[in-house]
Amino acid sequence: MINYLVPSWFFGIDSTIEALFSLITLAIAIAAFKIYALTKEQTIRRFGVGFLFIALSYVFWAGMNAVTVPGLKEQFPTVSIYQLSAASVLGFYAYMLLFITGLVLLAHTTFNTQRGAIFYLMLGPSLMVLLVSVNQIVTMRLLAIFLLSFIAFHYLTEYYRKSNRKTLLVFIGFVLLIISNIGFAFSPADSWAYVLGHIIEIGAYSLFLATLVRTLRYKPS
Repeated sequence: MINYLVPSWFFGIDSTIEALFSLITLAIAIAAFKIYALTKEQTIRRFGVGFLFIALSYVFWAGMNAVTVPGLKEQFPTVSIYQLSAASVLGFYAYMLLFITGLVLLAHTTFNTQRGAIFYLMLGPSLMVLLVSVNQIVTMRLLAIFLLSFIAFHYLTEYYRKSNRKTLLVFIGFVLLIISNIGFAFSPADSWAYVLGHIIEIGAYSLFLATLVRTLRYKPS
């Protein structure tokens, strides 16, 4: 079952923030592709592809909330799959699948290989667990926390190895995403967790974008 507890005053604001998520993550992907064009580093290209999937996921989430949820806010403080249209349910599943795929792509960048088999072995079980779960919201967020913790640990070890300040900022960004997903995991029980999850994600994605823009600025043209 898909179930969120959302404060009534936050209806509409959430879809606006999610649209902002989509724009920021798209900007992150574009910045990563520009850096790849200069450096030809495959890792940064895959990083950009991962954020492109995440940007597309937020398009579906924002669209579903903007179209469906306003009509429910007068009746329900909780948004459940049983209150949504078939198109909205499909949109939410598209959001979850694209978001997890994006995170798997980001996790795949931490391996020093381009082998598609590793990506396949990471993505397949993740999507199967998500699809057969009784509570997709909690399962999705637990998967996200697991993948994000793996990615964050990678960047932390890279920072200790190279003492690069930009790597530290990327690590902090992923830690913020872990915290926001913990909040979203509790959102079926606490409406403020849903609000805080949105706010923290803005900070995380803004930090990623600022780091990439700064990297791009100091790359030779």
